Amino acid sequence: MRPRVLFLVPWGVEQPSTRFRVSQYLPYFEDAGVEVVDVVEINGRLSPGELASTFISLLQSLRRSDIVFNHRVPLPAFVSRLLSAKCRVVFDLDDALFVKPFSWSPKKDFAARRRVIDYALGHADAVIAGNDYLADYAKGFSQRVVVIPTGVDTGEDEIDEARFRRWSFTRQVYRPPEGEANRGEVVIGWIGTPNNLCWLDQVGPALRVLQQRHRVQVKVVSGAPWTFPGLEVTNKPWSLAEEVADVQSFDIGLMPLDPDEPFLKGKCGFKIIEYMAVGKPAVASDVGVNASIIRPGYNGYLVSQPDEWLSHLERLVLDAPLRRKMGKEARATVVERYSVRALLPEYLALFRELCQEPGRPAETATLRAH
Repeated sequence: MRPRVLFLVPWGVEQPSTRFRVSQYLPYFEDAGVEVVDVVEINGRLSPGELASTFISLLQSLRRSDIVFNHRVPLPAFVSRLLSAKCRVVFDLDDALFVKPFSWSPKKDFAARRRVIDYALGHADAVIAGNDYLADYAKGFSQRVVVIPTGVDTGEDEIDEARFRRWSFTRQVYRPPEGEANRGEVVIGWIGTPNNLCWLDQVGPALRVLQQRHRVQVKVVSGAPWTFPGLEVTNKPWSLAEEVADVQSFDIGLMPLDPDEPFLKGKCGFKIIEYMAVGKPAVASDVGVNASIIRPGYNGYLVSQPDEWLSHLERLVLDAPLRRKMGKEARATVVERYSVRALLPEYLALFRELCQEPGRPAETATLRAH
C-alpha cells in the first residue's frame, strides 16, 4: 500500500512559498512511493461558491488519503478537527505566522488568526518547521516537531519535465550560469516581494558609496521599483520564467533585514539560498536563520553593524577570485544542506513514521528507499 498524501496550500502551485515547500517535491514524492492524492488551494480570495466547491472536493479527497500535509493554511477549528479525525495531519510552518507582521492591516484581527494557527499546531500529528525559531514555538503545542529548511532544486537528479507539468508547475533548476559574464561591472542584486523592499534602505548608503568608487550596478528584481537618493538602480519586474536567470545575473546577493522586527526572525533565509545555489556569495543581516546558512568569510558575509555593509561588499567588489571561491563554497553548501536531494529523505522519513503508527488506515503503507 502506498502512503496517500493530500496537500493543502494557501496559494497556487507556482506561488511562493507553495513552490518551494510543496510543488517542486511532487514528482520526487511519487518516485519514492508516495501517492499524491491532490493539491487543494484554500484561501480567503475564494468566493463563497468556490469555497463550497473546494470543501466538497476536500471531503472526497480525504476518503482516499492517509496523511494531510497542510502548508500553512489557517483552517477553522472544526475543519482541523475533521482532518485529524480522518487522517494523520502534518502542519508545515515556514513563517512566524504567530507574530504580527510589520505589514499587517489594522483592519484585520490578528489575535483570531493566531488562535487558528495555535489550534492547528496543537491538533497536528506532526509539525514541520522551516527553522529552529519556528520549531521552538511549535514545540509549545506539538510533541513531534521536525525542522526541514526551505530548499531549491539544484538539478542533481534527472527527471522528466512533464512530470511537473502534470501539476501545472514549471520546474525551476538552480545552477551556476554557464560561463562568466564579461560586463566590466559588478552586479549587486536583490530579489523579493514589494513588502520587503523597505529593508534595502539600510544598504542604500553603502551602495551609493560603492557606485561612486567602482563600476557597480545595483539590480532589484521585484513586483515594484525601489529607489534611493543618489543611487542608480536597475529595477526589473519579477517574472517566474526569468527568476533563476535574474539571480544568475547577480555577482553578489543581498539580504538585509531589521534585527528589531520579531516577524523577520522566522524567515527561512530563502534569498540567501537562491543566491548561493547559483554560485553567488551573499551578504546578509545577522538575523535569525541567516547565521546558520552563511559561514562568514567562507561562503558569504554577515552584517551586524551598519558600516559592515560597505566593508564586506567592497571586499567582494574588488576581488573577483574571492567571489568565485566563495560562490563555489556557497553552491556546495546548498547542494549538501538545502537542495531537494538533501531534504527529500527528511519528508519521506516523517511520512514513514506516521504511516507505521497504529490505529490509522495507513498502518501497512510502505515507502521505497530513497
